[in-house]
Amino acid sequence: MNRQNYLCSLQLMLLLLALLFCSAGMAQKGEVLYGTVSDASNGQPVPFATVTLKKSLIGTTTNESGQFELHLPDSIMEDELIVTFLGYAFKTYPLESVRSPLLVSLVPSSIDLKEVLIRPLPPTYYIKLAMQSKAANYPSAP
Repeated sequence: MNRQNYLCSLQLMLLLLALLFCSAGMAQKGEVLYGTVSDASNGQPVPFATVTLKKSLIGTTTNESGQFELHLPDSIMEDELIVTFLGYAFKTYPLESVRSPLLVSLVPSSIDLKEVLIRPLPPTYYIKLAMQSKAANYPSAP
């Protein structure tokens, strides 16, 4: 019985190792684009900026040090890399011209918003609106 447990655990370990090597081989297909995103005015890293491909919607975010790694599949030939962060002007790069390490400097940008005044309507308005939508909200048949 002890020998059977040993053989079973050995087979399980070999299976796990085989799966590990298969998944490592599959993960290495494609190219890895890496770089750093920083503030153009002071050179400080920009943590949690978004680095995305425009057409294929593959993306990542920068870490606390402004560094990122983006795994690009071989099937992506023509696309644009977009780097964005709230409070900065976004930058785009044609994917065929981008090489690692990519150093991105985002320029601070502000947007002036007009004042928005929110006034609640009386409760009767909301009750009437809910009653008008009763048939849509509670259908008789699923």
